[in-house]
Amino acid sequence: VEVATVKNCGKKLLATPR
Repeated sequence: VEVATVKNCGKKLLATPR
């Protein structure tokens, strides 16, 4: 469960333009 959350957060950060 924790791993999925981390992956989701990373994907959101990558998808979000800086």
